[in-house]
Amino acid sequence: MSRSALGRHIQPRGSRALISVNQLAQALRVMTVGYRTRVSRVQSDQYQQNLDNLYESCLAWSDDFVPNARWEYAGLLAGDIKGQDILSYRAESLAAALFADHKDMQSMNQSGISPRRTSDERLRSCKPAEGTPTGSFPVLESAGQDGQHRLESQAEGYWISKNPDETRRLANGGTYPESDKILTKVGYFLVPFRQRNDSARLTAVAGDEKHVGTGWMPAPGLSREASKAIAVFMNSTAGRIQLMRNTGMTLDYPTYPPAAYANIRVPDVKDDRIRQVLVDCWEQTRNMEVPQFRDGEREVRRLWDKAVAEAMGWDAEELTRLRNLLHNEPHVCGLGYNQYADDLGYDNEAMPLDQ
Repeated sequence: MSRSALGRHIQPRGSRALISVNQLAQALRVMTVGYRTRVSRVQSDQYQQNLDNLYESCLAWSDDFVPNARWEYAGLLAGDIKGQDILSYRAESLAAALFADHKDMQSMNQSGISPRRTSDERLRSCKPAEGTPTGSFPVLESAGQDGQHRLESQAEGYWISKNPDETRRLANGGTYPESDKILTKVGYFLVPFRQRNDSARLTAVAGDEKHVGTGWMPAPGLSREASKAIAVFMNSTAGRIQLMRNTGMTLDYPTYPPAAYANIRVPDVKDDRIRQVLVDCWEQTRNMEVPQFRDGEREVRRLWDKAVAEAMGWDAEELTRLRNLLHNEPHVCGLGYNQYADDLGYDNEAMPLDQ
């Protein structure tokens, strides 16, 4: 049957949670079909022995994928949509596909959670301080492997005005004029602006002290308790798969500007029960060393998913399944070109949440 004839026999469903044609092809090659690249040799051989089932899977994917890819292409040609708008559109569609029907979920934008990045221009008016002198402020710098190691945020340094004159500070009411605009963007809850998918550790931190961020972006206005609850969720599998949907220009080292967070759906932490379950988990895991993403299954990640499943009434087994998929993504577990998980002896299998 020709491609055009086949198309006439397929009833398109028009899924909104799509990427692009070339990304679909790459996904099928790397994650499903294999082509002897980054997937396990064993998995590749299994697919080759059951090609009929693989063909059906590819047709099912294209049934959802192609109509929406055509819509984007036609919209770009007609000028109805702009290329820079597609990222936020796709992020919103994925969040909707996963969580749209849950009554206790809402987007960060709807929740009033708005991460803000401190501009380099404003930071240039300050410098790292020696110790914690009066008038300095705490800063979180790196969102990578050498930055935060725990869920509870810890200052990596303190910054102060480049003109630390005590008379100026007192005349300004206790802070330096150069710091005032920076201090409008402090918060208990911070999310990364950019990080590697394999070597980083956390997708959010929170604590009892407000921080300025350079590699991290604070969300001003969020209370301590709400910050702790949302931080647990963002580090769970449900939070990570939404954040990683915003890949930017690269898959392994994505950038997450403030707009990337607007449509991420999070629990309604105004609900006392939901908030308390997540805050209790923050207290339980606040001092646990958080491994790198590429280290796979670890107790702290299992505890975060367990708390989210309890708070939201979700299927714990499904979160375990998704967590296991994340552990074994090539750009997360750190496989290089022409490497195979079974050759390296990787064992990233996630444990059920009740174990």
